[in-house]
Amino acid sequence: MEAGQGEPPRAADKSAMEGTAERVDVEDPAPPATSPTGAKSIDAYDYRRVDLGGDEADFGKTTVCFGGRCVMGPDQGTCMFSMGLIIAPMVAFLSFAAKLHPAFVVFALLLIAASIGSLVVTGCTDPGIIPKRPPPPNPPAKEDQEREVVTPHGPITVKWCTTCHIWRPLRTSHCSDCGNCVARFDHHCPWTGTCIGGRNYKYFYLFLAFTTVLCLYVMAVSIYEIVDATRQEKADNVFDRVGAGSKRSSHLALVVIFYALCISCCVGNLCCYHTSLVLSNKTTHEEIKYVSSKPSPFDAGCSANCAEVFCEPFPSKIGRILHRST
Repeated sequence: MEAGQGEPPRAADKSAMEGTAERVDVEDPAPPATSPTGAKSIDAYDYRRVDLGGDEADFGKTTVCFGGRCVMGPDQGTCMFSMGLIIAPMVAFLSFAAKLHPAFVVFALLLIAASIGSLVVTGCTDPGIIPKRPPPPNPPAKEDQEREVVTPHGPITVKWCTTCHIWRPLRTSHCSDCGNCVARFDHHCPWTGTCIGGRNYKYFYLFLAFTTVLCLYVMAVSIYEIVDATRQEKADNVFDRVGAGSKRSSHLALVVIFYALCISCCVGNLCCYHTSLVLSNKTTHEEIKYVSSKPSPFDAGCSANCAEVFCEPFPSKIGRILHRST
């Protein structure tokens, strides 16, 4: 028998084979690592550990500026409109708040800056776009475009993206509005003008929180304005108090209260909803389509879930490609 026939692979050959299996090749788009049961390993589809994206500088409908430091979605006009919805009523609010006490104005300006600032950062941050690959010569057949990934809570299905030509990492979905696959995709938000994903979700959450606090603060100060005005007028009944208070912009305060109440009902409920998602480590996309009635397979406890969203670094693939091409 010739040397090498029937012999098991040598250690060096075996390690080389394993090293080749840890990446997704354009020529062979089959998923990389497998478990002893035949299902794919969760580490092979972790966005932070494995680079499953390509090197194509094609970012769909998004606008990339300043070497990837500013990434804006296709709905930039609605983002500006959202800013107007915040600024316009605040001008009316500050017109009578300034007559009460300067501290009211200072605190309001801080909240306005925090709300608008978080909105701008959300709309200008890369949500987690995964770069496209060129079309492979042998793409997976239609029946082979889904694979199972092993997790501690059971298998999860990952899919081949026929638009971006990549195996989507875990928690990744393709956004048709932006034309990209987005890691830890939550939803496409037209009010911020972009997708909400792993890299800008914390700024989106802060925008909801700051805007909710701003609305509650505006309502509280506006109510104080009406009470203070009616106290000075010393009217006899409720209707007279409101009418007398109009001499000190109480009618304007009533309009501001109504507006802030409407906004706080919408944004406040959304903030509470996303708080529950953060604590359970879910995304809106997962909650609607996959795990609405069962625990998230990524749930690691409230503190760990919050740390993952607000503290863990989330690398940008766009910057890597742009720096490589220069």
